[in-house]
This record gives sequence, structure tokens and C-alpha cells, in this order.
Amino acid sequence: MRKLLLAPRNEGKIRKFICTTIRPTKLPYVELYEWEKCAKFIADFIDYEELPEPDKFPTQIPSPANVLQWQKGDCFDFSIALCSLLIGAGYDAYVVIGTAPKKITTKDESLMECPFSLEINDNEDRDDPMVDPDEHLMRLEDTNVLKPIEDFKVKQIENPTSHFDTEQASKKAKDDEIKHIKATVIDDDEPDYEKEDTYGKSRKHCWVYIQKPKRDI
Repeated sequence: MRKLLLAPRNEGKIRKFICTTIRPTKLPYVELYEWEKCAKFIADFIDYEELPEPDKFPTQIPSPANVLQWQKGDCFDFSIALCSLLIGAGYDAYVVIGTAPKKITTKDESLMECPFSLEINDNEDRDDPMVDPDEHLMRLEDTNVLKPIEDFKVKQIENPTSHFDTEQASKKAKDDEIKHIKATVIDDDEPDYEKEDTYGKSRKHCWVYIQKPKRDI
């Protein structure tokens, strides 16, 4: 039998029905009107804190306004604040409670790619003193290039391709996709799921679910 989180205490230690904690909120920023940018704002603006007892519900559920003011919170605080913004922006959003592996509840990002890797590479190219962005303007036109003759077309020969290299590249792409899925997707039917974790499958976690009918999702 699952326990229900119906009326937890808020930051003032007053019991409050959980549904009334979610307050439709619309901020005066056009950038937060789309769900992707709204979720990124919450993820970047608030510092994540793990639940004190991973297998139990939090003892307090603060209001989204205070979570944004404190700029820190657990997965329940994240989800309620994000859901409030999404509902205010017109989405049919809900807070969903379940269980998740340790790497998700502890925000383990060791297998994630650095989101700033492309910017770092761009900055390295931009700061390279040997690279001149206007170099192409100083090139002289090659006068030895043959000009095409009217009504005379030469059939272009395609570059030869190796079927073996193509198969190997396709196989590597599939293997990488399988590894990525195993590293990011939660499979409740997996027999060895969280076998080494003392909490097993009982780690509480919270997400936001958006239904399709509204906002062309």
C-alpha cells in the first residue's frame, strides 16, 4: 500500500493541502513562455539538494515563491516550482511522485557531456592568434581555373564509399545509443536495479508531467 502525501507542513509549519501549494504563476518574461526554457531556468537558478532521508517524503513542502527566493530545494521543491510556472504559461502540467536510482536522486552528472564544451572550443578558435577570420578576403582569384563551356556538361563521378566502413559506423552509432539509454533511462523491470544501494528501489523522487492537449505539445 502506497503512502499518500496529502497535507504536509509548509515553511510556517502549518499543514496545507498539497494541491493548493501549486500556484499558477506567470512571470513577465517572454523567454519563460516555452517549457524548455522554463525548465532550464529552474535547473540553472535553483541549487539541488538531496532529500535528508531518500526513502521518505520531505517533512516540509515550502511555497514556490520561497523556493525561488531561497534558490535551493529538493526534487519536490523543483517540481512544484516548475509546475506552477508551466501552468501559468498555459501548459497542462502535473507533479508526479515515484522512485528513481541513486544517480538521479543524488544528481550524479559524471556521465553527462559538458554543456560548455562547444563554447570552449569556439573560444579557443577565436582566441588563436594564428587564425585570421578575414583571411579569405585577401585571397587572389586563381586565373588557371578552366571556365565551363556552354551546353557541355561533365558527369560528376561520386566519391567511392566503403560498405564496411558504413556498417561499422552504423554499428558504433547503435552501440552508443544503447549505452546512452542504459545510462539515462530508468527500467523498473531490470532485475539488478540498484542492487548495491542500501535503499534499493525505495528512493523517492519527483518529476513534472505535461499532457498533450494544451499548447500544441
